[in-house]
Amino acid sequence: MTGLQILSLGPFQILDGEEVVETITAPKARALLAYLAARHRQPHSRQELAALLWPDHPEPQARQNLRQILHRLQKSLPPTGDDLLLVRWQTVQLNAQAAALVDVATFTDELAAVHNHGHDDPARCAPCCRRLAAVISLYRGDFLADLDAESPAFDDWVQLERSWLRGQAQWALDVLVRHARSEGDFESVAALARQLLAIDPLLEEAHRQLMEALAHLGQRAQALAHFSNARRLFQEELGMEPGAETFALVEAIRADAIGRGAASASTGPAPELTGLGNQLPLSRTPFVGRARELGQAEEWLADPHCHLVTLVGTDGVGKSRLALQLARRRALAYPHGVRCVSLAGVTTPAMFRYALAAALPLPGAPLEARADGQRLLAHLQAHRMLLILDQYQAPWPGLELVVELLQTAPGLQFLITAPQPLKLRAEWLVDVQGLPGGAPVSGERRHLFFQLLAASQERGSPGAQADRLAEQVGELCQGNPLAMELAAGAAFRLSLPQLQDELVRWRKVHPADPVAAAFECAWASLDGERRRRLMALAVFPGGFTPAAASTVAQARPEDLRLLVKTMLAHPVGRMLPSGPLRLAFHDRVWRLLAEKLAAHPEAWEQAHRRLCRFLTRQMSLLGGVLSSGAPGKAPASLAAEWLNLCHARDWAHRHWPDGPASPLLDQLSWLPRND
Repeated sequence: MTGLQILSLGPFQILDGEEVVETITAPKARALLAYLAARHRQPHSRQELAALLWPDHPEPQARQNLRQILHRLQKSLPPTGDDLLLVRWQTVQLNAQAAALVDVATFTDELAAVHNHGHDDPARCAPCCRRLAAVISLYRGDFLADLDAESPAFDDWVQLERSWLRGQAQWALDVLVRHARSEGDFESVAALARQLLAIDPLLEEAHRQLMEALAHLGQRAQALAHFSNARRLFQEELGMEPGAETFALVEAIRADAIGRGAASASTGPAPELTGLGNQLPLSRTPFVGRARELGQAEEWLADPHCHLVTLVGTDGVGKSRLALQLARRRALAYPHGVRCVSLAGVTTPAMFRYALAAALPLPGAPLEARADGQRLLAHLQAHRMLLILDQYQAPWPGLELVVELLQTAPGLQFLITAPQPLKLRAEWLVDVQGLPGGAPVSGERRHLFFQLLAASQERGSPGAQADRLAEQVGELCQGNPLAMELAAGAAFRLSLPQLQDELVRWRKVHPADPVAAAFECAWASLDGERRRRLMALAVFPGGFTPAAASTVAQARPEDLRLLVKTMLAHPVGRMLPSGPLRLAFHDRVWRLLAEKLAAHPEAWEQAHRRLCRFLTRQMSLLGGVLSSGAPGKAPASLAAEWLNLCHARDWAHRHWPDGPASPLLDQLSWLPRND
């Protein structure tokens, strides 16, 4: 290609034709050019640029440095016919009329055109897919992957852009995979799925797409070998197995039911793999015991007169895990599947409706429309399904809608987890206590604890001494599974005798609260710098992706792996099939972590400001949809972030009304308030 090229999607490069421009080597000069290229649509004040690159310098010195860098850039840049830089007395801007290719500008412009084309699914639009196929080649890797400007302010901006652009690339590749699959072009499916996995190796949907494509190409052995590698990756990185859908695909490949060797194989488009419509969180921890509670609840759910079962118990006692086990055992009984609605952080009827709408399969509908009470009623009244309302708390926001559904939706069953009964006439109660101690059932505590240890650190079989210590840990945790889970996570860094001593010490501080005591053990096992980064994640009441954690909390991949290993956070799946894996805290752990963050006012404010900047940048994905301020137009993809958006908007309204997060105030008024 002829002409000047400024390439930011991957390692930063400046090309003149095919030749690398080697005269611009200073990191600040390269950073300035990259910033102007990425934000070329508007002029930038010298004050803004100086503060971005030299935030710790006095303003006069920073502006002097900027003048020198601009002078060097103007002398070093190849000619483009027009001046590439429009340097004015007060502002600087990249000249959009200059003959230069800016990869990030072309990439975002083309994707915006596809987003705004006006169809529900671009994978069915051949012109849009051709457009995406042409532009995805520009994405060589993470934005400015190798550029270090030695400026915290510049680094913050890069992180925001990087996570947004990574998400855009994943979205484009997912559209292209689905289009190629519908055309029966499995060579392209395999290549595109590999590109997706290069961006996110833990994207389980892409692993399935690649395995299925290899099977269709007659490469059955390679597909099964890929599964073995993917399974090992999930075990090492997340301490968990791939999902049931992945295992079902593997069995189909082993049975030669997919691909060129299958009796039913065809050269046409592949049929879509469909399931029961279940959407359940991933189970990170093993299920142990609970024979009485499981049998009682399962018997009641099988009773046609039962429409509401409430699992009642204290924080961390295992209500949610029991509900998921029940749902998986009963899934085939519900023609329209099982849905789990997390109500952690939900405090108003409007928030209840949004949480419900975000979990229900209403394809193509904007979140605002899906959260309409009458629409929810109409949808649920026509279905036979199990609806899990997890972590429901008094004063029971949305209870009126629950009561109306109990009266008007005969095919709907509720399974609710709560700290106390709802006191409804239709309610059937199951009391959930801690795992019992003493013979003959004390083995349940030991069994759970050693399974948790294995998930945390892959320890070998316990010996007699470890067995006795495990009994004592279970006793100190009062058989509370969440407390035992946190204790097992702390044992990732502590020996079992040290863990026992720490639990004894913290139980004296929290004599009636084994979860708080075990949390303090896990927290104390982390070093100070890591605690600083991880407590910032408390600004995410709705869970977070690795990219969000990196941008807002500066959490590194090894930090997130440690979070999972120490049981402080769990993978909860993906809100969208092509989206990144999300992690979340148990609601009680999140509240304990939020207390830690609130005790450090400066860190509390900084983390919330980073959250507001991050979500504001993420919202630019929606382009003109949000700028119109029109209720009901925001796409269903907002389901992944609606609770975080509410939290950030309300925080900004109270504490940062004049900050750059104002779009969250102006354009998200249609989201419910946490009053």
